[in-house]
Amino acid sequence: MKQLAFANYHPAVTLAYFALVLLCTMCLMHPAVLALSLLGALCLAALCNGVRTVGRQLRYLLPLMGFTALANILLVREGETVWFRLFGRIPLTVESAVYGLAAGVMLAAAFLWLSSFNKIMSTDKLLFLSGGRAPHLALLLTMSLGFLPKLRRQWTQVAAAQAGIGRSLQTGSLGQRFENGTAILSVMLTWSLEQAADTADSMKSRGYGLPNPSSFSRYHSEQQDITLLLFLLLCAGLLVVGWWQGGLQSAYYPRLSVDIKPNALLLLSGYGLLCATPHFLQRKEARVWPSSK
Repeated sequence: MKQLAFANYHPAVTLAYFALVLLCTMCLMHPAVLALSLLGALCLAALCNGVRTVGRQLRYLLPLMGFTALANILLVREGETVWFRLFGRIPLTVESAVYGLAAGVMLAAAFLWLSSFNKIMSTDKLLFLSGGRAPHLALLLTMSLGFLPKLRRQWTQVAAAQAGIGRSLQTGSLGQRFENGTAILSVMLTWSLEQAADTADSMKSRGYGLPNPSSFSRYHSEQQDITLLLFLLLCAGLLVVGWWQGGLQSAYYPRLSVDIKPNALLLLSGYGLLCATPHFLQRKEARVWPSSK
């Protein structure tokens, strides 16, 4: 992953950012908000994963948007503007097509936001956020997430060793493959029990379960985190004020109606700044580093 300036902020601030943009994406179905959300999600996904990866994702997301619009227009009969009648009797309305397309854009934007969330909010950040209030849950997640890659590597090694002595899972009859798979499964079960026993002994020797435990954390609140949090609160305030004043009103049924009032600039400017925040921080970091050198 490309080094992002936004990824260097405190995990709580980063989580608040993604929660805010996803909440607006899922709750505000106005076309202007959906367009800003999709554009911001595309920019952040390009920063996190690269332009080529985003291009590959769009090959699936664009058909998804088309399928959502097609499914909605075929299944929903609401709407006053009849596009045409299928088989001469089933009305296909413009309103249902537009709503299906808007729902597809919402799903695509949410997918892109979540893909960036998966890159920026690493496992250790999520465990840091949940470790203080739920230490046992954090420990369980840590052990589970760390055990799965080990299990996969051990399975590959055992399967390769079994294949070396003629007990491969890809050759032989169905009965022989089943017998070979059973032997590998038995080895994996024994290995898992040994790992569990070793982990329990190691945790006991390190004092797990004693009262008042201490923990190490490399995440600390800094001035930049407070500044970004205040900026997020400002954007959220603009969103709330714009929504409360009815700045953006949209209706898809029974007749398509999209209204943008003058006070909608509060909501659109707040959400636009919110979506562009990671990009602005990256541009700022790109200017600061050469000047510091």
